[in-house]
Amino acid sequence: MSKPVVFEIVIPTSGKAYKFSEDVRSESLIDFPNGIILGLRQYSPSMNCYIPDKDNIYHYAGDLNFNNNNNNYSIHFHSRAISSVGINSEVIPISKRNDSICDIKVGLDIDKSTAWFENLDKQF
Repeated sequence: MSKPVVFEIVIPTSGKAYKFSEDVRSESLIDFPNGIILGLRQYSPSMNCYIPDKDNIYHYAGDLNFNNNNNNYSIHFHSRAISSVGINSEVIPISKRNDSICDIKVGLDIDKSTAWFENLDKQF
């Protein structure tokens, strides 16, 4: 005998109803046309990511955090659902048997961004 599916109905900013498998730990939900729902957390610099299963019931898939540690800015993604990582056009698959990769941190440097845009102007 199969276990009954338990879910709650949640309504994000669009007004459309979705089924969620668990309590939503976000104050505001934004649903995108591609099926991903982001949950914004008011008192934390982070967003939760929810994706649907084959029955269209949404589950927590990970969270995105924005950090400032002594003016060292970074974006940190945590998830047990990481199946690949892309850098530019290269995609690196992560085996389903490998559950040790669950955190990705990207450092940010505004000087690098500024230099990129300055070089872009020189190319035209």
